[in-house]
Amino acid sequence: MIWGRSKARVGLNGVYWIVGSYDPDRDLDNLDHEWGTVSQDVPKYMMVSGERAELRGLNLEGLKRCGFSDTEIRSLRTAYRKIFMSTDANSGGIENRLAEVEKHEELAYVPAVCLMVQSIRDSFSEDRRGICKSRSLSVS
Repeated sequence: MIWGRSKARVGLNGVYWIVGSYDPDRDLDNLDHEWGTVSQDVPKYMMVSGERAELRGLNLEGLKRCGFSDTEIRSLRTAYRKIFMSTDANSGGIENRLAEVEKHEELAYVPAVCLMVQSIRDSFSEDRRGICKSRSLSVS
């Protein structure tokens, strides 16, 4: 269980941290808190939020703090949009969208994009639960 007032984020090394309003000096009986769970994998470089953790986008601030270049961040954003925000009705399931990113003439050569795609693929391997759902994603 994760608790906090606003968002759970995934660090670039896969460690979760909470962005919220928890004040350890306050009386716990009066603490206004929410409980949330992360029951599926959170892909590399992404954030989740909500009671039942949903993908909310890339952790842009974390990427900047870890020294990712503007070009790398733009590439990750492009890949994220192709995978999770596709407007093409013929884009198919997530497997097709991942393959499209891997075949993209520019994105295929960006190591951070390759790591993100691999972390998503690994989440769908045998004995894994898949990834947290995204509002705009239908996993098929």
